[in-house]
Amino acid sequence: MVDGVIDAVSNPDGAVSLHVRISMPGRVDADRIEVIVPPEHMEALAEALAPCPPATARVSRLAAIPCTVGVGTHPVRA
Repeated sequence: MVDGVIDAVSNPDGAVSLHVRISMPGRVDADRIEVIVPPEHMEALAEALAPCPPATARVSRLAAIPCTVGVGTHPVRA
C-alpha cells in the first residue's frame, strides 16, 4: 500500500476520469493511473461509492464496472 491522491474530472462526453497520483518521498514526479468510466456506467460507479450506514455495512462484492485504464508519470506540484 502507498498513499496517493485522486482527482475526478468530468469530460465533455459525459465520461469521468479518475486520476490516481502516487509519489514516493524525494521524487519530483508521480506515477499516474487514469481510470475513465464511460457515461453509461456512471450510475453503477455512484452506487458503488455511496456510503452505507454502519449498522448495515457489510463486505460485499459489487458488479465490475467497465473502464479504460492508462498508466504514466506526471510532474508533482508543490
